[in-house]
Amino acid sequence: MKRLGFLILALTLLIPATGIVGARSLPQSGIIIRYAHGTWGRSLTPSAGLEQVAGAVAPRTIVQYAKALAGLKMVNIPPDLKGLVDPVHPRVSVQYANALYGRRLTIVPTGLRDLAEQVAPRVVLNDATADRPWSLLYPKLLFNDATPPVISNVQAAWTGVVTWKTDEFANSAVRYGLQPGQYSQTAADPLYEKAHVVRLKGLIPGQVYYLSVRSVDRSGNQADSTEYQFQALYPAYLPLMYGPY
Repeated sequence: MKRLGFLILALTLLIPATGIVGARSLPQSGIIIRYAHGTWGRSLTPSAGLEQVAGAVAPRTIVQYAKALAGLKMVNIPPDLKGLVDPVHPRVSVQYANALYGRRLTIVPTGLRDLAEQVAPRVVLNDATADRPWSLLYPKLLFNDATPPVISNVQAAWTGVVTWKTDEFANSAVRYGLQPGQYSQTAADPLYEKAHVVRLKGLIPGQVYYLSVRSVDRSGNQADSTEYQFQALYPAYLPLMYGPY
């Protein structure tokens, strides 16, 4: 009975699972280990196709998050790469550096010098920790200035010198002529000032002239005075007399 029982057990193990009523056939393609504390690795032997593909890949090295890099000088630069590198001007780019060491150019390239000479001098400060304040060339009142200067105290001397004042800095111009409201001549001074002095030229002695002064401020606002008149100087010649000492 023991031998028969062993034979029946052996025959049962040899019967395929598909021959047993109610059994399921589960295809297996490998071994799955879950929740294991360790695995056993086995090296793979590459196939001929894999070796052919890997051999066609150009060698390269990618380093990420490295603490140190060792630079290797290229012995032979490929001709295509050399053709692209040669036209590029030498330059140095430094990013995230703690310190910079500057070297002065001994000979500035002609193209760079021509471009630099065309740039107007200027200073640009970005995110500076400290700066030095500079007063504006024009006062704050000039921004959005739409008010013309106020002309006052116009004086026209018989010597041909015309003076007046303005409440802000403006240039000077005198329009004058021989008829009221008709100004055929102009004498001007482009400097901006508050006390204006303009000397008229080409005056006819004894002739009465009519004039109006004009001032334009630095924002382009223009002001004209009312009309004034004056008579030009008569020349007087006195004889030279010698008396007894």
